[in-house]
Amino acid sequence: MQHLLEKFDLFIMDWDGTLSTSTFLVRLSNLVRRRYKPWYIKRHMDEYIKLSMDSGNVKSEEKKHEFYDSLYEAYSVFVKPRLREGSLRSLETFRNSKKKTAIFTDSQPYRIERETSLLHVQEYFDMVVSSKSLHAYKPNPAGL
Repeated sequence: MQHLLEKFDLFIMDWDGTLSTSTFLVRLSNLVRRRYKPWYIKRHMDEYIKLSMDSGNVKSEEKKHEFYDSLYEAYSVFVKPRLREGSLRSLETFRNSKKKTAIFTDSQPYRIERETSLLHVQEYFDMVVSSKSLHAYKPNPAGL
């Protein structure tokens, strides 16, 4: 890691599955949304652009996401997120080396805020960027 610390000043990480273990409900909602199937990832940007042009579809899509988000909120009362092994040590290394760190995620901003707060890691991040806020979902590089 020392070589990376010497070479870069900014480290951008994903949240779900990278720094934290995705809870069962997050994995289930991603499966339902087909987010990890290769054909869906390939068409994801085109689908969002199409939805954006038809505001009726965007509202329908937002309603569906609101349902999943409220389901997650209820579920998270009972199941708390966890950091993956080594995540805290890496974040401490970045902070001690005076490196900037950011999260770039497709997750809802309020959920990331809640989870980083529950895990007491908010102070490790200089910025949290949600692609939902940008309306530019991964793999669109706009968040970077």
